[in-house]
Amino acid sequence: MLIPVLIISSLVHFYSIGYMSSDPRSKMDPLSSNPIDLHKRKQVYSSILQKRYYSNGPGLEDKRFLEWFCGLTDGEGSFMFLRTRDGYGFKFSIGLHIDDIKILHLIQSTLKLGKVYINGSAARFVVTNVKDTAKIIDIFSRYTLNTTKLLNFRDFKKAFEVYTSSRLKTTDILDEVEEIRSGMNSLRSDFTLPPFYSVRITPDWLLGFIEGEGSFSVRKNYSLTFSLAQSIKDLVLMEAIRDFLNSLASRDGQLKGEAVKLYIKNHDMVYLTIDRLDYISRVLIPLLDTLSWKSKKELDYKDWKTILKLRTLGLHYTEEGVKIINIILSQMNNNRLTTRRSGLVDRAALDCDIKRLLKGPSNFEIKEDGRIFIKSLNKYYNNKAKIRLDLINMTGDIIESFDSSSDCAKYLNVSPMTVSLRLRSSKPFLFKGKLVYIKKSAVAETSSLYI
Repeated sequence: MLIPVLIISSLVHFYSIGYMSSDPRSKMDPLSSNPIDLHKRKQVYSSILQKRYYSNGPGLEDKRFLEWFCGLTDGEGSFMFLRTRDGYGFKFSIGLHIDDIKILHLIQSTLKLGKVYINGSAARFVVTNVKDTAKIIDIFSRYTLNTTKLLNFRDFKKAFEVYTSSRLKTTDILDEVEEIRSGMNSLRSDFTLPPFYSVRITPDWLLGFIEGEGSFSVRKNYSLTFSLAQSIKDLVLMEAIRDFLNSLASRDGQLKGEAVKLYIKNHDMVYLTIDRLDYISRVLIPLLDTLSWKSKKELDYKDWKTILKLRTLGLHYTEEGVKIINIILSQMNNNRLTTRRSGLVDRAALDCDIKRLLKGPSNFEIKEDGRIFIKSLNKYYNNKAKIRLDLINMTGDIIESFDSSSDCAKYLNVSPMTVSLRLRSSKPFLFKGKLVYIKKSAVAETSSLYI
């Protein structure tokens, strides 16, 4: 019996040598101290780790989630590393109000990394583990950030690769990492974007960015405004968002002109605003309704839509409608935060009142000649558009807007007569060292009566 066993095992051994001769891994000596072989093994293990990571767990290959995550990071994320007793510690984090802690737990459970911390009214998703940091770097290498935060990420990635390239933390390595850190975040003075940089706006990225930076507001006359605000350093991004949103309007043949505007204020902030009801109801709301909201800002968005519906029925001209709208406003935005609430509202009762009003008759009556009659006021609606004056630079961006020539005159520190002359001539003039001109634009107050 021993002889047949020896013969068979020998044949298997010789066969395996021939079979594995074509496998490049068989040529790697597992005990080799050759740096080239060690580097190859690191590459193999790294690729295996990445494949395992990105093939396990729900949502990791969900492109829409990762685009949303990228947008939220552009709004609320940060990349930093600090000197420690033993070297350097790297940290990626996203900070939100404690009311949105569910978002941070969602990110943690979906990506299967990081930890969530609470500090007073603030909650933070933090990644400090070396392996988890490498995975975060891989995500943002595949889904590029759109803001100038990209520059901090690139420096973060470079420093991490330098620091983890060797177990021995030499003076040269530490000095190189420190040099990178000294030009990041608040210490950065150069905001020149890399040559390959190009803004890529997708609906899910935009939602993440809105959940971090967007605002749904209602003015005193119950007109609605959506806005985004960023540092002037991100002007290129804001122009791209404006063009993306305006391109959606171009598909609707009934919408005329550009509804999405940019305003530059104090030379350091740029604001994107939308206040045209026709664009809000026909473009913005249908877009946002198709997306999967994850933060409490969805509640502000829904209340904002409700006010638009009440306004569309002309109920903001009724005593009960005004009362309901004011109650809704008292619970929106910062008033919604659990750390700032001054008084709770019976939401179930409020929702019943809202449904009853929306099911009831409209306060508007469209006459045969097309005029709009306001029942509660017993008068016709003045459909004449309000006139707004825009101060515009030579690239076409709106620097500031005014409801009257006197307001414009105060801003420019000139007389109203001078404003009228400049408006009529349409000629550029020098203001704070730059050529600008004044243009009259109409703001449609009721461009669309129905959603």
